[in-house]
Amino acid sequence: MIILFSANSFEHLYKLRIKILKNFQKQGFEVYAVAKDDEFKTKITELGIKVITININPHSKNFLKDIGLLVSYYKIFKKIKPDILYNSTIKPNIYGSMVSGLLKIKTINNISGLGTGFLKSKLLKRLIIILYRFSNKNVYKIYFQNKEDMIFFEKEKISKKNQSTLIPGSGVDTNFFKRKTEFSPNKKTNFIFIGRILKEKGILELISAFNKFQKNNPSKLTIIGSYDPENPSSVNIKKFIDDVDLDQSIKYLGVKKNIIDYLENSDCLILPSYREGLSNVLLEAMSMKLPVLASNVPGCKDLIINNNGFLFEPKSVESIYNALKKFASLSKREIIDMGKNGRELVEKKYDVRLLLKIYQNDII
Repeated sequence: MIILFSANSFEHLYKLRIKILKNFQKQGFEVYAVAKDDEFKTKITELGIKVITININPHSKNFLKDIGLLVSYYKIFKKIKPDILYNSTIKPNIYGSMVSGLLKIKTINNISGLGTGFLKSKLLKRLIIILYRFSNKNVYKIYFQNKEDMIFFEKEKISKKNQSTLIPGSGVDTNFFKRKTEFSPNKKTNFIFIGRILKEKGILELISAFNKFQKNNPSKLTIIGSYDPENPSSVNIKKFIDDVDLDQSIKYLGVKKNIIDYLENSDCLILPSYREGLSNVLLEAMSMKLPVLASNVPGCKDLIINNNGFLFEPKSVESIYNALKKFASLSKREIIDMGKNGRELVEKKYDVRLLLKIYQNDII
């Protein structure tokens, strides 16, 4: 059997789907990965998975230029003849499905969030819905990472009930995201933010709220994440770094490979995102027994249900500030218990092995 995974980037496939690709490979299936070229292409190749580079610009809104993407998908799918296609991210979900429908390839799309187009422009949102509706009508299944996205797709007649499947996000490897030492909060609280440096991640509101908070509550904020100058949602990186440098209590470290070490040395993860599919970074922090603070939005609020953290209102500096104050008022025992509650929730509902079973059942 030939199984093909398609996404915007090899980074996406490596960070969020590699366990699934390796699981299929272990069973003797021929596994391909198709995405835009990046440094993670080599990492996937080294695992023995076949890779094909495609020219895809996830930020371009010129749909006429995407005709070339359709042609590329057609040539690749026609040549490989996959038995099943798994798409992730918006353009592969739309254009990959158009081509797979034409070639009658069994296709499963993964909706890992609605994208910034849904947050910014009503016209763009309408156009994306039309494209989704057209391209997804014949796909075998559509995986959703939160219930609200699934309801939205069904309401907009993009997905039928017999297509829709709610999955536990991208899953988290609880054997890897596991503490080396027992969690014990630092005397000087160390908050951590992990994510792309985008406006929609709420990073600017977070910095404003934290600067206000730490005046009376000595603490640290560590920021880890990539900056993409091609993404129109990226913040002004020079101003961002200048603002961070003004206060030594905030550290921006850029991209880091050893994320698990930073989680191990933190006390609480905070994610002020405007919307998520199902936040992987929250799952990873919870698996490490960290309490979490997050926006009361789809993809975040789904995970803070077990006295494992606090929610605050999105885009609100004041609400983030109040959540920071609330966390600071907790006792050491309360913080440790919150962390344990998060770990228990991940083990029960979001372990990657639960996700592998879903993928496994759908190849039959």
